[in-house]
Parts: sequence; structure tokens; C-alpha cells
Amino acid sequence: MNTKQMLFDAFSELVQEHDFDDITVQMILDRAHLSRGTFYRYFADKYDLMNSVYRDQAYSLFARLDKGDCVIDVFESYFHFIEQNKKYFARILKTEGVDSFSDFVNKLSRAGFSNKYRWGNGITDLDAEAHFVIEATGSGLAAVVFEYISMDCPLPPKDMARICFDIIPPVIRETL
Repeated sequence: MNTKQMLFDAFSELVQEHDFDDITVQMILDRAHLSRGTFYRYFADKYDLMNSVYRDQAYSLFARLDKGDCVIDVFESYFHFIEQNKKYFARILKTEGVDSFSDFVNKLSRAGFSNKYRWGNGITDLDAEAHFVIEATGSGLAAVVFEYISMDCPLPPKDMARICFDIIPPVIRETL
């Protein structure tokens, strides 16, 4: 098992036992039997560790879109991932504030749509209208994900993929 995975596994176990705010880097290190230097080689702080599994999966999915995979198929894979890790996400979703999981997902979602839109349209800057549409889309889809997690993943990933695809305005959908 690689060191990064050992840190994540230790953190994931601790999240099941404690509120996020009560977990310290030292607790993670003790559980993983690793040194502080090792932790900081991979992660900036416990928030970075908390969000790493989601970030890695999101980047992997964005890469599939770049390769031309169908948006609905990518969304379905995404919701399978959420469903497979729903206990973890349900626990970390309770963390609030700056650097929280919800803050991170909102930022990542908006940045992902912004980057895809700019790249798809061959532009570097967004006009005001595109900015607001992307903000609403990214935040809206993040809210759908949070609700899906909060409701214990009540619909199959295929249905959630279709719902999310339908939410995306055509002007953004065209660039995906």
C-alpha cells in the first residue's frame, strides 16, 4: 500500500469515530504509523487530505471529458464513486466553513465548468453573462451532490447522471 493511501485510510477511519474538527494531524499520523514529515510531503493540512480523494476522482473524470467521453457516462461514473464512498462523504459533509468539503466542491465545480467553457470557446476571459451562468451551474450541481449524499444516495447513478446533465444550460453543455 502506498503512503498516501495509508494516510487517507487512517483519516477515513478517524472520520468514522470523531468529528472532523476534533481530528488532528497527529491523530492521523499515530493511526497510520507515519511521521509528520511524511504527511506534509503529500498534504498541506488535514483539509487537503480530506478533499484529496474527491479531487483525484474529479480530475480523472475531467480528463475523460477531455478525451471525448460522453458527459452522461462520466456523470454516471461520478455518482457510482459517490455511492461507493457515501459514508465517508456523509461524515465530511458535516464540516462547515472555509476549506470545508462543501466549500472545496463548490470551488472545484465552478472552476471545472469555467475551464471547460473557456477552452471550448477558445477564450481566456469570461464575460459577465458566462460568469454568472457558470457560477449558478457549478454551485447548483454541487448542491445536488450534497443533497444526494445527505439523502443516502436515493436514486441510481444513471438517473442522477441524467438529472445533472439536464440541469446544465445548453451554452455550457456544448463545451463539455
